[in-house]
Amino acid sequence: MRVHRVDGAHLRTARIPDDSYNVQQTDGWVVTPGLGTGTLCLLDGEGRPRWHKTVARSSHDACIVTVS
Repeated sequence: MRVHRVDGAHLRTARIPDDSYNVQQTDGWVVTPGLGTGTLCLLDGEGRPRWHKTVARSSHDACIVTVS
């Protein structure tokens, strides 16, 4: 995953599974499911991977629930 600033300047590249397409973000977290491998990746707001796990045979969508 490529992380860019608002002005388009490249900040970093994070390694996530190739089949991670549906990237969601909220509240300083980014989550992306792996369509073909069933992986789930959690990245911080700076785009750094923090957690990665295979959760199913296939994972088409993901969401983030926050409690305030």
